[in-house]
Amino acid sequence: MRRPCCRARSCGCLPAGPAAALLLALLLLLPASCGVPGEPAIEDSCGGMVEAEGSPAAEKATCMFYPASPGPGDFTLLAVGPCPEGSDIKLERDPGLVLSPPYRHGDYVYYIVGIDFQLAPGPQTMLLSLEGPGGRREEISGELEIGRRDFKTSHFSVPVKWSGEEADRRIPEERERVRLALETTAPAPLWSQPFIIPLDSRISSEYGAVRIINEAPPRRHLGLDIAADRGTPVAAANDGIVRLAAPLLAQGNMVIIDHGMSLSSSYLHLDSMEVEEGAPVRRGEIIGLVGETGFANGPHLHWEVNLGQTALNPLQLVQGDLFYLPTVAVIH
Repeated sequence: MRRPCCRARSCGCLPAGPAAALLLALLLLLPASCGVPGEPAIEDSCGGMVEAEGSPAAEKATCMFYPASPGPGDFTLLAVGPCPEGSDIKLERDPGLVLSPPYRHGDYVYYIVGIDFQLAPGPQTMLLSLEGPGGRREEISGELEIGRRDFKTSHFSVPVKWSGEEADRRIPEERERVRLALETTAPAPLWSQPFIIPLDSRISSEYGAVRIINEAPPRRHLGLDIAADRGTPVAAANDGIVRLAAPLLAQGNMVIIDHGMSLSSSYLHLDSMEVEEGAPVRRGEIIGLVGETGFANGPHLHWEVNLGQTALNPLQLVQGDLFYLPTVAVIH
């Protein structure tokens, strides 16, 4: 068996921009015969091609990712296939990479891969094993090149609106509610259009910034702060299901929307919430109004995007055709 190893610039990666959508659309024309039981350990992310001994060229498996060189905090879309019926895909990763559940469509399996913001720049080794009926095995190995990103540092103060006793009582319970909401997800993508920014206004604090608040130890800003007047409408970034809509101590009025495949968007410090838990929402639907509830020092929207429990760069989500995927899920 040949096991070629490739780097990001030389592998069969998904091209940027509209070409990515075109390539994935062409993949959908292949016959639908993929069956991948179970959930993989985690991912591969290099476009390689391996031929098992005695197997015809038409059955070679490939893996493709887009973008080819993500930075810390970014997303990468991985496509694997064709995978014969009854195949089992196993994916291994280095620490710092987060993987969505697999989404199967036709002969291809798709994953969303998240890059932790603490991951150092440089190559990340990937390995994918495809085991088919009769003991047939294919392996694809390669490297994903992690780019460099600099994060800003800021100092500011925020008035504390509650007592230490109240915080000790409520915050652990509310953290668990948020955790469970982020873990509750549809297995397939619920969106069929590009993501949009929920509020078109001035960005007052970027994702990943190092923040020193009230002289406390430094913390990372895990979302995007968008400043706007109190009462400004906030829209859903895409189709999904509301998993949380509740007044919380630190986050204020908070809405979490599940978009499927463990991908979610969160909207914090709302003045009011216009949706209820369990309700389907559409891209662009008003889900609340800008406020300064919770731990906030002025009216703004804190917009956060998560893959599972990992917060990733929200701005990347609305740039280009990053998450073009063949969709079958329908929200009623």
